[in-house]
Amino acid sequence: MTTKIKVLIGVIAAQLAFIFFSLTGQPEAGNRPAAQGAAFAITADSALVDKLVFGKNVLQRQRDQWTINATYPADPRLIRQLLDLMRKIEIKRPVADQQRDSVGKMLASQGANIQVYANGQRQNQYQIVGQGPDTYAQLPGQAPVSLFLPGHNLVLHEIFTMPEGEWRNKTIIATGFTSLRELWVRYPANPADDFHIRRDSGFYHVEGIKELDSAMVFNYLNAYRSVNV
Repeated sequence: MTTKIKVLIGVIAAQLAFIFFSLTGQPEAGNRPAAQGAAFAITADSALVDKLVFGKNVLQRQRDQWTINATYPADPRLIRQLLDLMRKIEIKRPVADQQRDSVGKMLASQGANIQVYANGQRQNQYQIVGQGPDTYAQLPGQAPVSLFLPGHNLVLHEIFTMPEGEWRNKTIIATGFTSLRELWVRYPANPADDFHIRRDSGFYHVEGIKELDSAMVFNYLNAYRSVNV
């Protein structure tokens, strides 16, 4: 065997060893903490998410309408904000060994159980607890990790444990200039300022005023188009 052939064989062996190490010596992408963030964030298109379970609360979508606990309409603005936040959840780092037991107990006793469904299929499920830099989460059967929201300083755990009333759509009046028939406005501290706007076949009327400014009445009544509490 000539010297050139020996050198060539040595180069090939080194290349094969490098390829083998690259395939077997590095952790798989799915096991890296950064990649695991997908297990906690919403990875599906937000438009496909149709159910969110937070402890005792269930937010569910049918077509374009969200309901809370299958009873009341949910606030669509809050749902959009929540979905946007959940898409940004990332893993900060694994919990240190010396904290693992205490964090695990806190998750078990105080954590909120999160379930996300897309197209009727459960996409992910985990426990979450804590606030700010001390926000922890845990996938079933895995070690807890520390979570964070890039660019946000929010208490994730409090969002996920909000009571039913906070998720409800709280609109109490939804009307317009042409549909409002009567409006009573009362001032408890100054009853003399009370007034009543009513509409007949012609136009709106206010007792004591012969001619109303139509533009001002239009702007005033439009303020009651949607009253929230």
